[in-house]
Amino acid sequence: MGSFWHPTEDKVIGCLADGLPRSAYQIGLETGIEAQALWSCLGRCWKKGLVLRSEKPIIEKVKVFRGRTGLKEINKTYYLYIYNSFKNQNEVVINGVRFVSWDEKYLDKRRPKPENKARLILKFLSENQDKAFYSKEILKQ
Repeated sequence: MGSFWHPTEDKVIGCLADGLPRSAYQIGLETGIEAQALWSCLGRCWKKGLVLRSEKPIIEKVKVFRGRTGLKEINKTYYLYIYNSFKNQNEVVINGVRFVSWDEKYLDKRRPKPENKARLILKFLSENQDKAFYSKEILKQ
């Protein structure tokens, strides 16, 4: 298998090569990569084991100017990323922050995926196989 050219991954790895933890926002500012491409790249790098992500999100209070209403204090949550130069280790602790390699248990649980309508209908029909329904009756239930 030949090597592939991944300019986005190269930029991200180059940014993290100094070993300092950075948020996705900081990486985006330093590399100039657009947000959607950056999130996709960080996900790929995390799954490949090139990057380690903080186990829990960092929560920071930030004051934001909101026009007429003035300054509002909001909670900003983000993860930190580091370059995985410890190829044989799945987790590293730096400055009290635990960085982990990719695993499903570390995926973000804050935004659960909505239930698919088609799956809901199939589930309902499989549970009620002995009965016949009109589509309007299924919709009501």
